[in-house]
Amino acid sequence: MTPLLRSSGELDAAIEKLAADGMSRDDKIIVEYRDVADARGLHHRYGAYIIGARIFAGNLFFSRDWMVKRLQPEFAHGEFLAAEDQYVRTNPHEGMLRPIFALARIEYGRMDYAMVNGRVQVFEINTNPIAPIVEELLPALRELDYSASRAVRIPLRRHFEPPWEERVNWAFRVASAVHVLLRTCRLLALEPGVQSILRSIKRGLVKAPGSRKPTDGRGTVASR
Repeated sequence: MTPLLRSSGELDAAIEKLAADGMSRDDKIIVEYRDVADARGLHHRYGAYIIGARIFAGNLFFSRDWMVKRLQPEFAHGEFLAAEDQYVRTNPHEGMLRPIFALARIEYGRMDYAMVNGRVQVFEINTNPIAPIVEELLPALRELDYSASRAVRIPLRRHFEPPWEERVNWAFRVASAVHVLLRTCRLLALEPGVQSILRSIKRGLVKAPGSRKPTDGRGTVASR
């Protein structure tokens, strides 16, 4: 990962350096930076969870660095802890976060975001977050864990068919081995073409007979 690039010129230079160093561009992405620092130069990051229909505030972190990941000892006191406590207790942004979660079609996860001029600036939505505080987690799970009718039955397959990725795991291992080999030989400039061939082979295997789950409905059992 590069350091923070503050202009299109710096971005162009970083891309050119990748090519000069023989690095592949296939596994690189460009992420936009949004400055959310306050007048003191402090960055903040809110974390809010959704479980089913319930949205609740989880944490509020501060940092002098633009990448805010966790609670830092420098801000584990006074006004900063008070700000986090108020955020968790009042959950002030729930109404603004709900349509964003709905747009992303996510019903379990944690949104990391900042507030900029009264608007939500989303950084990411983590769909496998560390479990939130128990006081909020358990009620939310109880709301999900119910059955409106004992008559409702869900068909289950008698024999589980693994996803297609498990059938072509060798392709991922080969791709990794090819990357290491090309990097060792300083031939990473060739990697895009080589990896493209590997992806074509993998797609061919996915379309091959027997690579998908059966859809004829046979081999099912009824279960509540």
